[in-house]
Amino acid sequence: MIRPIRSNFHFNLFMNLCKFLTYAGLVCFIVACNEIELEPSIAIKPQPLDSQEIKIIVDSSLDFSNYKAHTILDSMSMDNPNEKLYGPKGNQSILFFTDNESGEITALVQLDSASSEVNITEETVTIGVVGLAPMFPSLTPQQKWDLIQGIQNEQVYSLLKGTVGEILKNKEPIFSGKPEFISQLLNVNSYILKTYFPEFNQNGGRINVGKEDFPSFVKKDNGLTVFNQVSSHIFLEFIPNSGGNPVSHILEPRPINPSFQSEIPKIERATLALKDDCYSVKINQSNGEVVSKNVVRMGTILTSAFLDAVIGIGIKGCAPELTAKIATKLGITLAEATNVSPTELLGEATKSVAEVVFQALLSGDCAIITNKLGIVKFVASKANLYGNLYKAAEFIYNASPAGPFAISLIPSLRIELAEKLQLYEGNLIEACLKVVNDGSINQEYSAGTELLVKINLDTLSQYGDWKKSGFKVTWSVPPLNGTLSLGSTVTDAEGRASVVWKLPNEPNAVGTLSAEIKDKEGDHIAGSPLTFQTKITAFDSLNYYNSEMPGEWEDNGSTKLFFREDFTGTYSSDNSLWRIEKNLTYKNTSGSDYMLLVRHLGTRRTYLYAIKPNNKLLFLNAFLDYDF
Repeated sequence: MIRPIRSNFHFNLFMNLCKFLTYAGLVCFIVACNEIELEPSIAIKPQPLDSQEIKIIVDSSLDFSNYKAHTILDSMSMDNPNEKLYGPKGNQSILFFTDNESGEITALVQLDSASSEVNITEETVTIGVVGLAPMFPSLTPQQKWDLIQGIQNEQVYSLLKGTVGEILKNKEPIFSGKPEFISQLLNVNSYILKTYFPEFNQNGGRINVGKEDFPSFVKKDNGLTVFNQVSSHIFLEFIPNSGGNPVSHILEPRPINPSFQSEIPKIERATLALKDDCYSVKINQSNGEVVSKNVVRMGTILTSAFLDAVIGIGIKGCAPELTAKIATKLGITLAEATNVSPTELLGEATKSVAEVVFQALLSGDCAIITNKLGIVKFVASKANLYGNLYKAAEFIYNASPAGPFAISLIPSLRIELAEKLQLYEGNLIEACLKVVNDGSINQEYSAGTELLVKINLDTLSQYGDWKKSGFKVTWSVPPLNGTLSLGSTVTDAEGRASVVWKLPNEPNAVGTLSAEIKDKEGDHIAGSPLTFQTKITAFDSLNYYNSEMPGEWEDNGSTKLFFREDFTGTYSSDNSLWRIEKNLTYKNTSGSDYMLLVRHLGTRRTYLYAIKPNNKLLFLNAFLDYDF
């Protein structure tokens, strides 16, 4: 057992040793601190600034003899009826009791800033224990009030109250490690989650975020908006494929309590100043600045969990340097914590934060707290309790609001998403696009021929279904290269667009047509401009195109000439139509009538089509009415 320490030298030596205590040693720390002899109470002690006298009324069924009462400002023996106790005035705080022999905390109740009288009953102590639930500090003041009023009719509260009653009756530590106490406090925590944090559940922690979750972050709102779907910081980066500087941003965590912030953190395309382009998009938590922010936020939450219950204003009641000290300490802890689970990491972080808070309390960084050793006992006991809760919690989200930050700091679990997308006219396309030729024209045509030229939109990559219609295609031909039916068209639902190109009537070496799709900045999408070229030849008396066979001339003994070509087709019995499976164009450039002979080899029937001078007959995968 550690002997009483009376001199400042011995006290400082003891506290330096305490800095190196392990987590398991926190219990020893509490006992050791109890051995420190405080200055004996005096009959009349000065009243601290901004304080009020606290009058304690203990229920007759409870035995609080040999106990000491503590506030953040003062302490008093319960066996001395003439001694006064002072607590903060105007701040929500806590009143707790320690056993004079063991030093263990035996009871705690909330101090109402509006009242100087405190009743100690089984009910008020149970309400105080409810405040130990990990999610309790994340509630708003109104939610805390509503919780206390509403939970008292619930079974989870009744069971906890029964256990607290037994602890008080047996004069046992209120920060109990008994399995039933830990289980009941976790059930209270689950009740808080269910009632006030409906979205912060098992999936809210999002231990695993896979490739399929990318669309839940990047949506089409206002052209393109990125939402943070996890309760920790994320790094966002857009890298333009056409070159230029990447655009990056760090999104704040999704709030676990919608009452504090109802809107999910987001950033829109306009704010990011993204131009039309194809982008490689990264969403991750490995970025150094994001790691630092998540470390600080985790430390702040854990510190507030220790201090909010004590002084009601959390880390703000201590020196600003405390945040930096906690971040430094956690950085060392994380570097040493390898191959650990989120719960184990959270446990190590809790120990580290507790050590920094101990030092801050004892060194005077938290100037509002004058009962330093008493509050150190409280923080150490709460750290031990959290360790037991972490071990018993089925999911880390049910153990602490710092859970999502612990998850984000484990390399194998942090978010790492990457996809490619397109902005076109300021709107999100779930793919990077390219324009392609669908092979609709051949290498050679006769002058004056009309061609149906088509293009398709295809993808370089895609991560979801994308709208293929509405892309503007601009068509153009150089002088003396013929005419177009339209100067521009738009793609249809299949991503296709077409135009009729009439070749010039005079033979030309090569005819050229261009198709281009540009974004709103005037830049081409991939594959644009697309160029079509064909050789333009002189007319024959009777021309055929898109034919794989040279054909034959036949003389049927009459004054008419016939052109013959064999091809196959498909017969439709529903409407007695014959479908030709190729495009055929026959043009009569003579001054007399020509006849086109179509003979059906199956039925041996022959069909004649008259072609007037300077006219043509065009078959484009169309149905021919043979009237079988």
